[in-house]
Amino acid sequence: MDINLLTIHGDGSVEFNLDKTGEALFGLDALFQRIVLKLLKSPGSDIMNIGDGGGLQELFLGSVTSDEKMVSEISEIIRRTRESLVMDQMSQDLPDDERLHHLSVQSVYSDHETGTLTLSLYFRNALQQSSTNTLVI
Repeated sequence: MDINLLTIHGDGSVEFNLDKTGEALFGLDALFQRIVLKLLKSPGSDIMNIGDGGGLQELFLGSVTSDEKMVSEISEIIRRTRESLVMDQMSQDLPDDERLHHLSVQSVYSDHETGTLTLSLYFRNALQQSSTNTLVI
């Protein structure tokens, strides 16, 4: 089952739908899905692992004063997410094509009129296969 994020509202509520007909993801697609889920997870939301999560949703819903500060915060969120995913992989039996080796931000674009944030993420797996995907929040 796949979860498709539709909208994150100003009050923090999330609108999504479930696609029960979706096929299981493998390789770079499965890795990107794990990256996105970890990026959006709020630190402190998992009682068993308080520091887990990138917190991107909280940053976007918060009051960032400037684009420069937002880029700095996003860089820190990407660093935390990368470290957390690598730590998770140590205890998971994943194929090499789904193991994160590198994650970085290629570009950040914030549209204040529409309230959207567009991130272009570059990532590479343990087999050195890579992709650049765009996340729009």
